[in-house]
Amino acid sequence: DGDSWLEFRRVLFRSLDKFNVFKEDTKVTPQDLVEAKVIKGLPKGGIKILASGELKKKLTFSGFDFSEKAKELVIKAGSKIE
Repeated sequence: DGDSWLEFRRVLFRSLDKFNVFKEDTKVTPQDLVEAKVIKGLPKGGIKILASGELKKKLTFSGFDFSEKAKELVIKAGSKIE
């Protein structure tokens, strides 16, 4: 099965650009990434967002882990982390 890696793997989400598909002032969760077809499924190990790309929208992030640099970029863009 091609998605068996989801059972144990933690996904490193490298580009903040991918979040620009969501509408301004939206709360974004890992499940929202699946529904928007940004990722195939939810990994059991969670999703860690790294600091590359540019976030152009003000969003509220819930249920993600962040690198320190990604936290800085998200907050600088006017977004929130729950």
